[in-house]
Amino acid sequence: MSPPLVRVTPPFELVFHGPFNKVITEKIYIENIISSNVCFKVKTTAPKRYCVRPNCGIIKPNDVHEVQVMLQKGDLILNDKNKHKFMVQSIAISEDVDQNVEQIFKETEKTNPSLINDEHQGSTTMNESPTADYDIQTLVEKKKEYEVQTLVEKKKEMSRVVSIKTTLHRIKDAGYPSQEAHCRVRNSSSVTSQ
Repeated sequence: MSPPLVRVTPPFELVFHGPFNKVITEKIYIENIISSNVCFKVKTTAPKRYCVRPNCGIIKPNDVHEVQVMLQKGDLILNDKNKHKFMVQSIAISEDVDQNVEQIFKETEKTNPSLINDEHQGSTTMNESPTADYDIQTLVEKKKEYEVQTLVEKKKEMSRVVSIKTTLHRIKDAGYPSQEAHCRVRNSSSVTSQ
């Protein structure tokens, strides 16, 4: 098996959220992870149920290409709803290639099919309950917000611990015997001795 040329996100499964009485669009991100140009082609086992735009293209090194996969509206056949498959094929090409992608794939299939990398295969899942339409950027933003919130909470907790330790040191320095000192720490970290 040849080494991968692209990274596909999501890597294994594309989830469509209903209701399915309208066209539902999800996104695939294809990233070129090698140092030369790569052409790609997206295939599906159910071409009448999905519209893929663009279904092929050329990606420069370290670049990412967004592909929209549109599930056409219509009744779901329960047996088929989790059986549809997608495959992303890719071929490394030089910068001076001036053919269109379809022609590159046709010629490569005839002359040297082993150059076609088709390891990126995934399935679809259809979730009939309506949910928010999240894309990768939204998920990344939510993760960053969560991480910032967690850091702020940790900083507040550390500040409380330092304040309590400082107050206990002041009590000890004031000459109170440690067995007789009783402290109540309030939200503002004020201390009263009894």
